[in-house]
Amino acid sequence: MAEEPATKPVKKRFPKTLTIVLAVAAAEAIVFFAVFKVCGAGPEAVHGGDSHAIEGQADDASAKTAEVSLLKGHKVPNDKSGRTWVYEFDLSILVPVDQKTRLE
Repeated sequence: MAEEPATKPVKKRFPKTLTIVLAVAAAEAIVFFAVFKVCGAGPEAVHGGDSHAIEGQADDASAKTAEVSLLKGHKVPNDKSGRTWVYEFDLSILVPVDQKTRLE
């Protein structure tokens, strides 16, 4: 019998395509992080207004606008989760005073 030549074990290399994709993804992550770090000012404090449509305006704008109620006690069912929930809400809008009678 003839002796078989010794074969070298085949080394599995990381595919070039996978290496390129991972390098591009890492570069994108670094660029996004840098852009958001440089351009982002960070969180800012937000303060609510002093007025509410239902409670009325706190400034001089209340003399120029009036509230018109569109829906009062409107009930809407929601049964998407398998259990029926009924929501009740009121809908009103602010309009100029001269348009109030026309819209009512």
